Amino acid sequence: MKKLISKFTNKIIPSMRNKKSRTDEIEKQRNIIRDYLKDPKVVLKKEYSNFFFPRNPLLSWERFPRYKNSLFTPINNFAWLDGEHVDEGFIRSRLGDDKSNEDVEICKKFSEQGYVIIDGLFSPKLLDDIWSELELAIDKDNVWNTEGEFLESDEFSLYAKGRILNIHKLVPKFNDCFQNEKLIRILEMLLGKDVLPFQTINSFYGSEQAVHSDAVHMTTFPLGFMIAAWVAFEDLDSECGPLVVYPGSHKLDYKMSDSISKDLHFDNREYEIFIQNYIEENDLQPHYFAPCKKGDVLIWHHNLLHGGSKIKDKKKTRRSLVSHYFAKQVIAYHEVTGRKLEDY
Repeated sequence: MKKLISKFTNKIIPSMRNKKSRTDEIEKQRNIIRDYLKDPKVVLKKEYSNFFFPRNPLLSWERFPRYKNSLFTPINNFAWLDGEHVDEGFIRSRLGDDKSNEDVEICKKFSEQGYVIIDGLFSPKLLDDIWSELELAIDKDNVWNTEGEFLESDEFSLYAKGRILNIHKLVPKFNDCFQNEKLIRILEMLLGKDVLPFQTINSFYGSEQAVHSDAVHMTTFPLGFMIAAWVAFEDLDSECGPLVVYPGSHKLDYKMSDSISKDLHFDNREYEIFIQNYIEENDLQPHYFAPCKKGDVLIWHHNLLHGGSKIKDKKKTRRSLVSHYFAKQVIAYHEVTGRKLEDY
């Protein structure tokens, strides 16, 4: 943590000061960074949580091969459940006679809706044990909120206001969810390939993240070979800002970064507006993952539109873990920057 603060204080911030062009917006973000680095527990209002961090030349995309969806030969509906004629007979013929009716139904729902809910996949005791390890790591200052998503409140400890990227690396107990054999079996069945666990993000409260498709950030060639799983670590209701998905949206055209911009200057806010218009144009209807029970899991398709709904009761937590997985033997890359994800 001290090394990170030192790096930003001694290298990044001075380089920012030397910039001749100083817009009001950038100056505001600089002040936020300075305050944040002085005190990692500073309370920030949510609308000011989008930090401006200059690109580090050592990590610049120019150092890596560039991958963009528009550069690949278009191959759509290549994943086995993405085809146009996926019915129960096709699913049974693909899975084999030894597969249960439950597995067939899971595949059918995933193909039709773009998501499937697995009730009670994880035991409450396991989830309590994992969260206890997280609390212990926080008490020992082994975990730092990497995203700076703090909500202003006097009623809760500050660490509980954000999300922690790749929590499984900081608290290995999360691997009991992330790499759980029962979950992996379902994911591999849905993709028709072995999967590689890639990334985790845990949440304390609802993210209120705008609706998006994961494909604009983490994508594959051929398309359709990334999958995500969201685990509820407590009983949740509609007041906590539950996950929202748009059933059937995975069947629409992929809207990648070049739908918004032809270069690397991708504006996430423009993308969010674009997606909202896309939802209205296609008359998509939301489904909220609430109420749900501790241990329930929502698994969704690479191209499914989803996000975090509005928190109605700011006092309610939404303890959860989202995990992302890629199929093996495909090209996985970050669509906006063009980096292959094994380098990213």
